[in-house]
Amino acid sequence: MKYSILSLSLILFVSAANAQFAGGDGSESDPFQIEDVNQLQAMKDYLDQHFVLIADIDASQTSGWNDGDGFDPIGWGLDSENDNPFTGSFNGDGFEITNLHIDRPGKDFIGLFGSIYDATLEYVILIDGSINGGAHVGGLAGRNTQGVIQNSQTSLKVNGNQIAGGLVGSSNGLVINSFSTGPVSGQNARIGGLIGTCGGEVVGSYAIGMVSGSNLVGGLAGSSSADIINSYASGDVSGQSHVGGLAGSSDRIITKSYASGNVDGDSHIGGLAGRNRGMVSFSFATGNVTGIDKVGGLIGKNENPQPNHPSGVRRGGIVTSSWSHSVIDGENETGGLVGANTTDSEISHSYFRGKLSGDDFVGGVAGTNDGVLIGTYWNLEESDIESGVGIGSSEGTFGLTSNQMTGESAFDHMLQFDFYNIWLLTENYPALFWEDEESVDPPPIAVTLLHPQNEQKAVSINDTLQWRNNKWIEDYRIIISTEPIAVGLVIDSTISDTIFVFESMENGTTYYWSVEPIHKIGESGQSDTWKFSTVSATYSGNVNKPFDFHLHQNIPNPFNPETVIRFDIPADGVHVRLTVYDMLGRQVVTLIDEMRDAGRYEVNFDAGRLSTGAYVYRLEAGNLVMTRKMMLLK
Repeated sequence: MKYSILSLSLILFVSAANAQFAGGDGSESDPFQIEDVNQLQAMKDYLDQHFVLIADIDASQTSGWNDGDGFDPIGWGLDSENDNPFTGSFNGDGFEITNLHIDRPGKDFIGLFGSIYDATLEYVILIDGSINGGAHVGGLAGRNTQGVIQNSQTSLKVNGNQIAGGLVGSSNGLVINSFSTGPVSGQNARIGGLIGTCGGEVVGSYAIGMVSGSNLVGGLAGSSSADIINSYASGDVSGQSHVGGLAGSSDRIITKSYASGNVDGDSHIGGLAGRNRGMVSFSFATGNVTGIDKVGGLIGKNENPQPNHPSGVRRGGIVTSSWSHSVIDGENETGGLVGANTTDSEISHSYFRGKLSGDDFVGGVAGTNDGVLIGTYWNLEESDIESGVGIGSSEGTFGLTSNQMTGESAFDHMLQFDFYNIWLLTENYPALFWEDEESVDPPPIAVTLLHPQNEQKAVSINDTLQWRNNKWIEDYRIIISTEPIAVGLVIDSTISDTIFVFESMENGTTYYWSVEPIHKIGESGQSDTWKFSTVSATYSGNVNKPFDFHLHQNIPNPFNPETVIRFDIPADGVHVRLTVYDMLGRQVVTLIDEMRDAGRYEVNFDAGRLSTGAYVYRLEAGNLVMTRKMMLLK
């Protein structure tokens, strides 16, 4: 039998590999089996193969390997001259690797895996031990490039010069359902409890260890240019500048996340993020915050990276539907929610409760404000602060007492909060819809009738009944009668629109009508009863013609993956353009770009191909422009 040189080489490679591992052939269907620390170390010679752990491993002996350098990381960084990352897969299968030691302070790309590229690490558990390196240092991986890390955990000490995290030093791949519980420290920038520098989405993950560094230090991520979703950090965080309970700095989205550790630093210090240049929504922070300059219960500095952009779309620096309960101590620019809210940045529908102290520019909502504040509240009694803003406009801020902010009283005083879709009324302070808090039902929602006006006469039998839309209401029950107490009932119908075509109206008749809202807690809050009288008339034009130009809030919101966008055009022959943008101002899709006549319109928007996050939809009709935000949560 004859073999080519290549065939012989492959046979020798497979034979050598089979001899080094407990079983398998390295393929996806039959991965190499790892049962001891020597086999774990041998993985560095087979970087494109597939592996599975089949037993717990005690790696204590690695502390004496390589003249004290310890374990030799599997794969090297893409930035090194001899880049050779791990590109296969490793399944820990829930077995534990304990007491792994690496001590290479002058080397980069340090971790169990030095660097991975388009690889998958899953169900890996690292317990105890220590990891010490230069840059790109993590318990599980120094660097994750376009790979996936999921269902994995680390509980060991991690130290690096810069770009260090409890799980991963730097990542532009996915991190899903993973966590770190050990302390993380660094001498310089980008130090995080889970990830040092985050450039890939983080979902359902957390870190609970103490974190310390210099600049860009966060309980979960030192710096983030990717979305952080359904995640949290609870360890104390300390540094010098851009220090946050969850992220030192965020340029993208933080949503449905929180931080509960204490935060201490000098400048740009926040309970959730030291600096926000993206969007924070449905999130909160509860740790104490101490700093010198730009200190906030949620955000140290809220900054729009492109203020006053010609498109009119706010591209970042947005904080919405979030809260802080903290003891905050700063010197300059200290706020209950944000230390400094800069030009064209926005804080909306959020609140602060807690103790607040500082020397210059101290406010219950923001220390300084050059941006926009909408529906923001703070506790006058707990904070002992009388102004919502230390310096700048305080429009959109409201100081309330503890009684006014708690229980059902919050519904009557925090008037710009959506207590039917976003906020929960509780016996205590309002909670977000996703929090595990026992809620109480909000009061009934009232409906405002619009047309025909009460006591209006000579109404055309071709006319329509209209009432004001309320985004909290799912359906409307319309009742029409020829008697004041609905004895002569003509119509009892349930619809989802805010306009009703009464096709059976008769000439010379007086009608009484009312509308009752139907929402998630039932029927309640029936409108007043209005009456009108009809005469014979000839109707021309659009029976659905609205009174004003208006862009409605999409329904539902948040949504996944479809939603309906409605808008009203009061005049004929108008050029209409409806466009969707992401939070970086990039156009996602144009839904309408054509001439339209007066009427009420709705457009179905399918975001199935888009990622979770906030988007802006913009309506241009003639020389009129309106924009609204919507949230896609997958």
